[in-house]
Amino acid sequence: MPFYRFIVHGVDKGRPRGFYTTRHAYARTQQAAANRILVGVTKEFTTGASAGLWRSAAPTLTIEEAWRIGLGELFKAPNKGSTFYDERPGDIEASPRLVDQRARNRIMEQLLSLADGDANVLAFGIVDYFEGFFDWFPYEGDPTWFPAMTEEEAAALREVCRMMQAANDATDRHISAEALIATGWPGRVAPVAREALELMRARGHFSEEKEEDIPTGLPWPGRDYSASSL
Repeated sequence: MPFYRFIVHGVDKGRPRGFYTTRHAYARTQQAAANRILVGVTKEFTTGASAGLWRSAAPTLTIEEAWRIGLGELFKAPNKGSTFYDERPGDIEASPRLVDQRARNRIMEQLLSLADGDANVLAFGIVDYFEGFFDWFPYEGDPTWFPAMTEEEAAALREVCRMMQAANDATDRHISAEALIATGWPGRVAPVAREALELMRARGHFSEEKEEDIPTGLPWPGRDYSASSL
């Protein structure tokens, strides 16, 4: 079954802001693959990992470009992540503190994905499973950047990082999602990621728009990974 890659443009209805993202999918036809991408991006921005950042109605999506790719190209780009723009009057460049707050929120989203374990691997594939995490943390050695985090949060993330580094070192990136699951790594990483996520959720998430010393947002992402729910 062929793979296709798409450049998707999302627009916030009635507001001059939006995003671009590049995604790939496999299907019998390009149109069928495009439909899978549009459904997936809509879900991500309404109830998924990017909903907390988007915080609006479902975006209006347009396929800007589309092309067929080979298996070798599949591993050259992640299948998640977006570039945002905002043309509202008075928008100014984010301060270093605001950048740190937003980064902490994005790392919480990544922990949410890792906490999903096998389901996350099946949904996004082996490349995105690793690259989504290593967008924020090093492939080797101890991480040194913990934006807007407490010492306790940093310590919890070091444990996640050590496990993901070990999983990455032990994994051939060309194996299938099912083969990665069979190694047991996603299942071993998941509870460690949940623990770090719960620690950060207890403190809350930071504003995306203004500097804060203490997070004022609700405990988020909102999936319940407390012991009573597992």
